[in-house]
Amino acid sequence: MKLQILRHWFSLKSCIGILTIEGFDDKFYTIEDVPRARGVKIYAETAIPEGEYNMKITLSNRYGIYLPQIYNQSDMSVKQDNVIFTGIRMHKANWAKDLKGCIAPGMSKGIDAVWSSTNAMNRIERILDIQDTQTVHKLTIINDQKP
Repeated sequence: MKLQILRHWFSLKSCIGILTIEGFDDKFYTIEDVPRARGVKIYAETAIPEGEYNMKITLSNRYGIYLPQIYNQSDMSVKQDNVIFTGIRMHKANWAKDLKGCIAPGMSKGIDAVWSSTNAMNRIERILDIQDTQTVHKLTIINDQKP
């Protein structure tokens, strides 16, 4: 399955985008940490770079449940140049301060926030079939403007 996030609203605290899933009419908002210039990472305050990623349902050690994991390396990490992110997930949250590089979906957006994240995550888990730990989905992230 193909998913796309178009990052559209940028602030000093977060970035909010629109998530679409091929073949479904659903539209979700996403919140992430701040995208930064290529090669720049501030721990727990930087979004993964725009680009093409794999996404697979795996068991999260941190949360103890199955969640989508986002990666572009065989060790399930995200790497661009000398910057490495590990444990990048899509999970429920309302604010970027709760993400540490991850992505949270919501049904609506506010200023530096998304709302109804639990409802959005439940719908995404049904679409992706949270029980399917074999399928590799494709996620494209596009910045509507450059950080």
